[in-house]
Amino acid sequence: MSVTTSRPQYINLKHWEEWTVGSGVHPSIVAASIATLSGDRALQALLYEAIPNSDHAKTYVTVGTSRLLERYEFATKGGWFVTGVDPLNNWQPMQWGQFKPDHPRIDPESWKPLKYEAPPKAEPRALFLPVNLLSSCEIAINYAAQEAQEAWIQRFRTYLGRLQENRPAEALQAACERRELREIGRLLREALCDQARNLETEHGHFHSGGIQGLTSTIDEGFWPWVHSYNVPVIITEGAKKAAKLLSEGYLAIALPGITMGVRTRQDGVPCLPHLIPDLQFFATPERRVYICFDYETKPKTIQNVARETEKLKQQLSKAGCKVKIVSLPGPQKGVDDFIVAQGTDAFHQAFNEALSFELWQSRRYSQLTYQPDLLLNRRYLGELPIPTDAKLVLLKSPKGTGKTQSFLPIVEEATASGQRVLLITHRIQLGQAICDRVGLPYVTELRTSEEGRLMGYGVCVDSLFQESAARFNADHWHNTIVIIDECEQVIWHLLSSTTEISSRRIPVMAQIKQLLLNTLESDRGKIILSDADLSDLSLEFIWGLIEQRVKPWTVINTYRPETPWQVHHYAHNQPDQLVAALDEDIANGGKPFVFTQSQKSKGRWSTTTLEGWIKKRHPDKRVLRIDSQTVADPSHEAFGCTSKINEVIKNYDVVIVSPVIETGLSIDIKGHFTGVWAILNGVAPENSARQALARVREGVPRHVWIKKYGLGKVANGSTSSRAILSAEYEISKVASKILQILTIDEEMVAAYASSLKLWARMAARINASTVSYREAVIYGLQTEGHHIIEANHAEGVFDAVHEIETTRDEQHQAECEAIAMAEDVTLKEYEELKGKKSKTKADQYKERKHSIQDRYCTEVTPELVSKDDDGWYPKLRLLYFLQIGRQFLSERDRQALDNVAKTGGVWLPTMNRSQYSVKVGMLEALGVKKLLDPEKAFNGGIKRDGYEDAHPYLLELRAQALKFASRIKNVLGVSISDKMSPIQIAQSLLSKVGIKLKCVGQSGGAGHRERIYQFVEPKDGRDEILHRWFTRDDASRTNSEMHTPGINNQLPQQVGGAA
Repeated sequence: MSVTTSRPQYINLKHWEEWTVGSGVHPSIVAASIATLSGDRALQALLYEAIPNSDHAKTYVTVGTSRLLERYEFATKGGWFVTGVDPLNNWQPMQWGQFKPDHPRIDPESWKPLKYEAPPKAEPRALFLPVNLLSSCEIAINYAAQEAQEAWIQRFRTYLGRLQENRPAEALQAACERRELREIGRLLREALCDQARNLETEHGHFHSGGIQGLTSTIDEGFWPWVHSYNVPVIITEGAKKAAKLLSEGYLAIALPGITMGVRTRQDGVPCLPHLIPDLQFFATPERRVYICFDYETKPKTIQNVARETEKLKQQLSKAGCKVKIVSLPGPQKGVDDFIVAQGTDAFHQAFNEALSFELWQSRRYSQLTYQPDLLLNRRYLGELPIPTDAKLVLLKSPKGTGKTQSFLPIVEEATASGQRVLLITHRIQLGQAICDRVGLPYVTELRTSEEGRLMGYGVCVDSLFQESAARFNADHWHNTIVIIDECEQVIWHLLSSTTEISSRRIPVMAQIKQLLLNTLESDRGKIILSDADLSDLSLEFIWGLIEQRVKPWTVINTYRPETPWQVHHYAHNQPDQLVAALDEDIANGGKPFVFTQSQKSKGRWSTTTLEGWIKKRHPDKRVLRIDSQTVADPSHEAFGCTSKINEVIKNYDVVIVSPVIETGLSIDIKGHFTGVWAILNGVAPENSARQALARVREGVPRHVWIKKYGLGKVANGSTSSRAILSAEYEISKVASKILQILTIDEEMVAAYASSLKLWARMAARINASTVSYREAVIYGLQTEGHHIIEANHAEGVFDAVHEIETTRDEQHQAECEAIAMAEDVTLKEYEELKGKKSKTKADQYKERKHSIQDRYCTEVTPELVSKDDDGWYPKLRLLYFLQIGRQFLSERDRQALDNVAKTGGVWLPTMNRSQYSVKVGMLEALGVKKLLDPEKAFNGGIKRDGYEDAHPYLLELRAQALKFASRIKNVLGVSISDKMSPIQIAQSLLSKVGIKLKCVGQSGGAGHRERIYQFVEPKDGRDEILHRWFTRDDASRTNSEMHTPGINNQLPQQVGGAA
């Protein structure tokens, strides 16, 4: 099919220019895609499904038909109609299309003109618009694999056959012979620009020299070729946008609306989400699919677009597609307007910067979409002109731009006028340091600083309840300036931390809610949220908590460093090359600031291990370790150093820090540190990792190793907040059923439902960045304006790693022995130790020893300490309740629920984590106990036979596990895949109770050999511990306890007996 590049008669001038001039679509694509329709032709195009035979002159007009014709009478006044080819009907012209009326009707709900119309009663379709040969060639060059390119050249020969002999055609023919697709594209582009050859075509054939016409010829085999060869596609909203992308050499499919790609209702009835048939047809395994929707500025619209993007991505991923998201930078809304205004290169950059869905999800949850009232571009914020009537202030400014310093005039003014200031942080050391800088006392100083009661104070969010040492009562705070610094992390700590706040989360939130309400209702009170990574989530948390949408006064500082960091990135599986380079740097006189996300002595890259290794390697160097242990140890040099960090650290050659100072603190000394070195193993969110890199303000080189995939997944690990919430509610319902209680009090859950939703969104953000942790951190650094340099350091790697491992093993063993040998303490002494903020190493060891004794009901040995470090306790508890302690489980979980309810509300994540019944019930339902029979052996089956000959128990377990894979993930945190063998699934489930089936032999001959597995009773002291737990629980059981039918109350003889 050939078309002219001039306007055809069936398209009026207004419609032609809207497409060719307004949206910059190639004339040949416009001519092949749209037509101007009016009168009966417009009605026939729109009403073919609603009025059968609507194109027949003698259509019987019923009352319903008459009303329909009257409703669509506006269409007869004209408009353009667009359609394409039908992939579900052998690529014939599609009957369905979209109509843009010149005189649109008014939507009765929104009272706005309806811009586009689709055929009523017809299922929405995707549009596959015609493509000219030049655009088709560009797409083949840029995005098709070699096999697809070969096929394209073969198709192109058929078009060449229509040309008469001429030199350009000969050149094209020669390029085809040589399989030079790029040369074909060059010749076509050259022909397009050569106006001397602009001769028209007639009847599908070309005049001599008609190569110009060839560029505009529609490639009739284009879409079948795209489908057959898995060519990457872009999904966008709107036919004009898709047409513009096709004109620029990007393969685009148009949806009539962002909600039209995934169907959630069928014939008016809700159904499971699924792709519309058109997209199903193209959603082939391994196809790369890019989603490119409009640039939006309204927060609500942004949320809607994000929701639909997520739905579309999930269904495409289920089909095996690899999905990326193209984000338009604005200010133009649609991709057609964007390209017209900013050029093809601008879109090419946006396309090349397309993000994986997980990274896009993480970044969108990190955005602050509310328009600023004050937009700055300053190196330092300085004093801010906050209006006196501003009740809620948002302050977003990059790291190192003086956010904390900007609080100083606010505090000074408030103090001078007798107004109290409450500064809330999530870390004690951070709070103390900030208070010192802005002239506020910290809460622990109130006993010796009377003016603190008049001025206000700084406090850790954990202490915001009446029974704390702060004796905090929100009713005593009115007309207060409430500053929440590093608010993103304060809120996440409040909602998710497993520290002491987890047992009083609801009372703390209740106090914060009342505090905020008191502040907003007062004359002079203000709430200030400050964070370099401030997002909509912080604002929505406040709104949800106070149950009103107070208009914020927003400050955004867009400053980017004039001298960006040089970030040396060690992209290896382990940080071995980084530590080897660090060792060399120290030997050459460098003074590094070293950050690592691990502290414990058992960690290879922990603060304690690195400290020991560096001291061995460089005994002449002064090394300071700053972590939660040392800052709280009165005998250590780092004790209390956070409030005077710049004075302390200048006395040391090497400073090693943990996340205890990853945020808030500002290290301002210059000319001391020669570099910042970071080992980021993925246990903290990516924004926390970038915060840590910014503690040293001086722009010295950064050296980073980042784990490819993070470790800190939250809840069920989903990147969908809806999926996370759904799992939490499901677990709570199952727990209620198992424990035979009516239900969890819905009012107690609903009291903080908005905060729970916010928790799920923050969890999704963390999970999304965890999926691609390295990519997320690097992307964040690049967004901040820093330069990434790929680093390599091969020398000395083996020696460094070996020495570090040796140091780790020696120090961990010494610590385990010291804990085991620590002085025994009474329960009262233990409680006193727990409550102390300052503890020597000896105090820490005594507290840990008593905790282990209380947990395991047995003598503490170095081996037991090591097992506890490895997370033995929760596995052993689950095994206990699965086996001999089953009769005590219901009462134990009921008591746990009662304890939660006594706090005045139910926080589902905490409650669900406290329940063992659901986990035990899941393992029992899967039949895991059958595998714990030492008398049975289980053959694993043969891979090439599909494991069909594996032991029936294993086959049954695999079938059940695959059937309930999502529930297993939600409840046990175990991922089940159909790629796993029966024995792999069994071992994964058994790992939750600390057991692994042992390979005891093999059977079968060559080519048919399979392994035999058996449960072998572990000889690690667990049997004695489980029996001691049973004795303790049995002794504490009251006479009034309800007997659980079907449970044998006699003590089993062995833990691993048959079920």
